[in-house]
Amino acid sequence: MRSRLVSRFAEKKTLLLFKKPLVELTGLNRVLIENHMGVIAYSLEEIQVKVEYGRLIVNGENLRLIQLNAEQLVIFGRIGSIRPMEDGQ
Repeated sequence: MRSRLVSRFAEKKTLLLFKKPLVELTGLNRVLIENHMGVIAYSLEEIQVKVEYGRLIVNGENLRLIQLNAEQLVIFGRIGSIRPMEDGQ
């Protein structure tokens, strides 16, 4: 009985979190973005990342993608700002 209840909770939690971006800023040098849908644009000053509702725009200096896979990406450099933008704006 208990394992069935835990299983149902895990399924609901997965559905609620599915494709919702999670952004974690560590200091001013590292950004972790989970549940992304790819990189749209990449330069040393700006990285645009596709997410469910539009894009996340990371601005700064000497930005580099130090990890990129299907689940998450990590940007390293001097982070100046992170701003969400809905599609159509």
